[in-house]
Amino acid sequence: MRDLLIRFLSKAWHAARQGPIAFTSRNLWLVLIAVTLLCTFMEPFGSSVIPMGLSLIYWALICFGTGLLSVLFFNVAAIQAYAFKQLVVLSLIFAASAMAMVSLISLLLLRPVGLYPGFWLLAQYSFFSALLIFTTGLLVWRCSLPLPSQIRAAPQGRPMLLSKVPELAEASTIWALSAEDHYVRVMSDQGSALLLMRLSDAMEACAETGGLQIHRSHWVALSAITNTLGKGVPRSVRLPNGAELPVSRPYQPVLAAALEKENKG
Repeated sequence: MRDLLIRFLSKAWHAARQGPIAFTSRNLWLVLIAVTLLCTFMEPFGSSVIPMGLSLIYWALICFGTGLLSVLFFNVAAIQAYAFKQLVVLSLIFAASAMAMVSLISLLLLRPVGLYPGFWLLAQYSFFSALLIFTTGLLVWRCSLPLPSQIRAAPQGRPMLLSKVPELAEASTIWALSAEDHYVRVMSDQGSALLLMRLSDAMEACAETGGLQIHRSHWVALSAITNTLGKGVPRSVRLPNGAELPVSRPYQPVLAAALEKENKG
């Protein structure tokens, strides 16, 4: 049971790191700092009775904890390309996780917690607030994704590699491949799944798909690139599901040349 949990968390972490929001993003940390200061000085949910110093520590833990947790869940949702029902379940799990985190922090720092503003009321506030914010963020992100007509057409024929991935039986196009320990994550138009295979072998099986390696751990189909990020050279590529994959320095000119050739063609 423990091994299964560790393996699940490891897979979730790898998926989250490939999502559209980077944990190292400067904008993310600036937003978290701004929200922390805003909550500290506006004193919402009856927190005006908390001393200023304790209030700053309290809101910093709340905002940074739930903020980073939301990025983790959001990136998992993006990279897995979940359907609507799965997104609803994921949103509820996130809201429950955020509620548990807020409740634990409150119990540890605010004594008696019944005064700030009441344990059950606090739990309700945190659950529904987290659910509303996370769901709204997912909807906005989904609406911002490119329409199918804006995505370059994929090569004809179903890649043979997909026949080795039963979880992607309905997929017709491979978007990208990413190495995860001894597995390869196959990202497609119908979600993603892990395949026990070396990345080099998986790339060889996708030779006719029309793509190239962009990093020692990533391969991408040119038809799946909806946007490139970086000044002068592509430093990362964005997939149709909003996920971003890094482009390492040696592969940047190769990718730039390939994209230029395809656009001219």
